[in-house]
Formats: sequence, structure tokens, C-alpha cells
Amino acid sequence: MKIYVAYHKATKQLSKDSLYEPLHVGKGMSKVDLGMIGDDTGDNISDKNGSFCEATGMYWMWKNAKDDYIGLSHYRRYFSKTDKSWCEKLMQKMMFLIGLGKKRKGVIYAKDSQKRRDQILDLATAKEILEDHDIILPELRLLKRSVSEQYAIRRPNNDLNIVGDIINEKFPEYSQAFNSMMSKNEIYACNMFLMKKPEFDRYMEWLFEILFELEQRVDLTGYSSYHQRIYGFIAERLILVWLSKENLKIKELPVLYFNKL
Repeated sequence: MKIYVAYHKATKQLSKDSLYEPLHVGKGMSKVDLGMIGDDTGDNISDKNGSFCEATGMYWMWKNAKDDYIGLSHYRRYFSKTDKSWCEKLMQKMMFLIGLGKKRKGVIYAKDSQKRRDQILDLATAKEILEDHDIILPELRLLKRSVSEQYAIRRPNNDLNIVGDIINEKFPEYSQAFNSMMSKNEIYACNMFLMKKPEFDRYMEWLFEILFELEQRVDLTGYSSYHQRIYGFIAERLILVWLSKENLKIKELPVLYFNKL
């Protein structure tokens, strides 16, 4: 059982628990060696990291990792094995009153401290959770608008509509779930998960058939460096669609976000 932790620069490793394996994503484009496994070995798409983000790591995990359970987190973001404190929950309710709560639901903004590090999900807790669940995911992120509206505002292109066309053509059985996802205001953000390798393999085969077809249809000329990261953004939104056809028992956990490292 491994959760690969995506890194793209040199920074501290917040957990030394055996559950975690650091992974240098985009190493094929990098000029530095972070002293960890890179996603540029074996079958890989490391050179696409500028537009695929951590999805180059997901592809590498799919094609090269042999773990029985496999997951992904980020050097700043980890699953929390404990819920928010009463004080944090009270603060969240106050955030709702001023219009900020939806963005922060399920996220614990954490300063780097031993207390916070002790909250990071560990191997023993992950095994215990997965005795009764099939997949660990971050708590659903609530958006202020529908997924379709939010994407159009923040990324003013019709990329998601093209994804809908691809799903209609290649996976019509998912069309209803895609349309439902677009009309709702929730996503599983950050491409974070932990699941059995066979389920992960099915998800990756489905996801990358869509993303690679999208890559053929989208011209990124004129996109900013931020907006070029569309394949990572879209992967975040598609896991809900994929899950609609999977009979998996989901365990949602809060995300610890170490915003100052």
C-alpha cells in the first residue's frame, strides 16, 4: 500500500510514514534532481507535466507501480486522519456567513507543526479504514456555482464541453453522469485518492482515453501557463463521473493543506 506524494521542487517531506513514497512529477522537464523516484522512468508522459500537472504522476503510477493499494497526495496536501476541531468547525460556519465557507469545506489550513504532522493519515489508519471501505477521497469541495459555471469563469474556454462530446462518443453510458456533474456544485478536488490497484487501473484506462483524445482536439496556443494545466483540472472533475458506474464504498477525509512551507 502506497500513497505517492507529488513533488515538483525541493521542500521538506512532512511525513516519513511508510505509507508515503515521494514522487518527482514532471522530472522529464526539470533541471534539478530531488533525490526521489521520478515520473520519467519506464512508460511515462513526464514531458507533458506542463499541461497534465500531477496527472503525469498518475500515469506513471498506472504503468509502473505494483502496489496492491495505490494513492496520490501532494507535498502540501495530505489526508487527515482526524476531523476538524470544534474551533475549526465554528470558524467554517462563520466563513459560510461571509461567503467563503464553501471554498474551504473539507480543508484544514495547517501551519507546519508537529501537532499537524501527527494528524497526517498513516499506514495503520489507512488499513483500518480500507477494511470497511473501497476508496479514500477528500471531502467533497462545494463550489459557489455549478461546475460548468465555475469552470467557464476561471478558465474561459470550452474545454469541458469538448470533454462532454468525447464522453458522448466514446463512453455514452457516462453521459448522464457527466451532465449531472456539470450541473452540480461539488467536486473531489486535488486528484487525491487511495484505492485498490485494479480499480485504479480501470479508472486510469478510462480517464486517459478521454484526456488523450481531448489533447488531440484542443489547441493550447494563447493559453497562459496556468490555463495550459487543463488536463489536471479536468481530471479533478471527472472522478465523480467515473465513480457513478462503480459500486465503491467511499470514505471521505478532510485535507490538511500546509500552505506555508
